[in-house]
Amino acid sequence: MSKINRNGGAETDTQRAAAAMGDKQSSASITHDEDSKTGTRAKKLIERDLLLFKFIGTNGIASVHQLHRLFNQLARAKVINATATVKFTTCRARLAQLEAAGFLQRYRIDTRVRGELTFVITPKAAAEFTSQERKRFIVGLPAPHELYQQLIAADTRLMLEEQYAAEGFTLLNWKHERELRREQKLKQLQTHTTQFINPLKSSAENGQGNSSMSWKPLGRKSQSQLEIADAETTFINRETGEVRKLLIEVDGQYYGRMLRSKLTSFADTKKSLLWVTDSTRRAEHVRMELLARPEPITNIQVLVVKTTSPAPTSGKQQRKLRA
Repeated sequence: MSKINRNGGAETDTQRAAAAMGDKQSSASITHDEDSKTGTRAKKLIERDLLLFKFIGTNGIASVHQLHRLFNQLARAKVINATATVKFTTCRARLAQLEAAGFLQRYRIDTRVRGELTFVITPKAAAEFTSQERKRFIVGLPAPHELYQQLIAADTRLMLEEQYAAEGFTLLNWKHERELRREQKLKQLQTHTTQFINPLKSSAENGQGNSSMSWKPLGRKSQSQLEIADAETTFINRETGEVRKLLIEVDGQYYGRMLRSKLTSFADTKKSLLWVTDSTRRAEHVRMELLARPEPITNIQVLVVKTTSPAPTSGKQQRKLRA
């Protein structure tokens, strides 16, 4: 299980200075920064802040480097300049302000690399949206088993947005696994076949053996219909009206029968799906499993995503990440 460290305690001048340099400290994790550059509380929310909250809320969690990447995407979209960039220190300073104001909470987790700095939204941030929007958010830290999945999903989301933007598409909708599961349960309830039993008639007339029941559910979903992806994304080209929808499945290191079962279930849906992994070797293994099927699979593609927070390659870099 991933080690999680919720930051707390007093901060030092060294820690504040480290935050201004991009949070590359080797001492204890920083809490709320209070200097003029990074820690003044956010007095007024701007559109970028709300888009940031929405990104984190609909994904559940995001690393500081993923949010820096998002800052740059928003900057390019705002000024229509492909070369527009935002300094990491600028991004880090704004995150510190939003944290100090109570909109964000930071955690250092060891899911992908030791001490990766991540952020989640708080109820205060969620309160800036409508009730319908809030229902779609993950507020607070996701469950331990969801952390790796959601961080890889965030990398995939950023990569797809950049690629589709080059083709004139913009992100219309992003759904995380919890939302997809809720929709599946609701759909099952709505489509569940029922047979009404009139309690005034005999069991024989109702064709049932128990006249004390008023309703009896009939039918059962197949396993392939119950398979839930880790995310679903929808892009739209507003000029042509073309819509592209993709399911996202983050590789869970399945092997043998379990891997083949999941691939078969998703193949049977006929929906376009990206099977995402951060390992080239693992991607080749999954591709071999797809090729081993008797009939060709055309709706599943394997994608190797480059993580926004690469693993350190030296002991010195490891020490910089220690919380």
